[in-house]
Amino acid sequence: MKRIMRISLKVLYWGICSIIIVFSLLISIPVINMNINNMALYRFSKQLFTYPLPVHTSILEKQTICGRLYGTGDGMEFMAVMVVKSDRSLAELTDYYNAMPIPPAKYSEDGVICTEITIEPVSDQPFIPGYCREAFFDFDSLKGVSDYTGLYYIAIHDGSYWGWFDPRGT
Repeated sequence: MKRIMRISLKVLYWGICSIIIVFSLLISIPVINMNINNMALYRFSKQLFTYPLPVHTSILEKQTICGRLYGTGDGMEFMAVMVVKSDRSLAELTDYYNAMPIPPAKYSEDGVICTEITIEPVSDQPFIPGYCREAFFDFDSLKGVSDYTGLYYIAIHDGSYWGWFDPRGT
């Protein structure tokens, strides 16, 4: 009887341990994928933030975001935005940054690269790029500013990746 009791306790112990292990693995999948996407966002945004600035241009603030930024369904998009003050015109900044190579945030299995750059003058409204319906950017460095002369938003965007269990992409 003691032997059967010992065997039953061992089976119960290993059954509970197995359930805990499986549950822990299921919980860790979104956490692991969030970290993978955070690393992809960091690498993607770094190419904008470390790109040499044009002469007489300075960065006032930077922001990044990843998740489902446009539309519905499951998808990951990556965006990096910075506010710059520049003596350059919008056309000069556009020409300068359009020459910047923008590798994608992640490898795309279908080979389609959806990277794009947006340069817009700053206004009194939050920055909402055309491909970003689910989020907007509100910069602290622009609070209290009334003269937006020489201030520009520069943004890079890459999207249409499967969310891979990242809660931000669903």
